[in-house]
Amino acid sequence: MEPTVEFLINERFAQLLIDDDLPKTVESKDAGRRLVLRIARGNHRFAVTSCDGQRTTRGLFSVNAGERNFKTVELKPRRPVPGRFTDRTAAEFILGIGGSVEIVVGNRYVTVALPENLPAGPFRLNAITANNSRMNDLVIKALAESRLEVLSGLDVSGTPVSDAGLAEGRKLLVHRLFLDGRRVTDRGLAFLREYRGLGYLILGGPSITNKG
Repeated sequence: MEPTVEFLINERFAQLLIDDDLPKTVESKDAGRRLVLRIARGNHRFAVTSCDGQRTTRGLFSVNAGERNFKTVELKPRRPVPGRFTDRTAAEFILGIGGSVEIVVGNRYVTVALPENLPAGPFRLNAITANNSRMNDLVIKALAESRLEVLSGLDVSGTPVSDAGLAEGRKLLVHRLFLDGRRVTDRGLAFLREYRGLGYLILGGPSITNKG
C-alpha cells in the first residue's frame, strides 16, 4: 500500500496539483483544510492555486514509507508587476508566478524551477517557460521595456496573454515563441512581424484562423 501525505492548506477553497496530474479541489468550511492522499514513495512536485486563479504556490516534497508525511502550504498575496526587470528580478518574478527559467552561469546552462535554486552570483536570463502560469500582458510589457538580452525561448501557452500583450512585446528579442491561448486572435498575430530575431513559432488557439 502506498504511504500517505497530509497537506495543510491555509485556504477555504483551492486546487491541488501533484506531479502535473489532474487537479484536486480542496474545500473546507474553515481555512486550514487537511487533505490526506496516498502517493508513491519518492520526490514529487506540487502546486496549490487559489479559487480565483490569482495566487499559486509551487514546490517539492518527499514521501517516505513508514512515516507520517506532512506538507504545509501557504498561499501568499499576488505580486505586483514592476515597471522593468533585471535578469535576476525577471527570473525571480517568473518563478514566483509559477513558471521556470533557463539561465546561463558562466558557460553552463541551468534550468531553475524554484526561487531558492537561483545562484547568488551573476547570471544571464536565457529562456522563460511560463505555460499555464499567471503570465499576463503586464509582465510581457515589463520584460519588453527591460531591454534584456536575446531570449532563446519564451513559452506563454495557456496563459492570459492577449493581443495587447503581443503588441507590448514588440521590443522583445526572442528566437523561439510558444503561443497557444484563448485571448490571442488574428489581430494580435500581426504584431509578430515586428518581433526581431523570431525564427521559430508554435501557434494555436480557438480565436486564430487561417487568415491570421
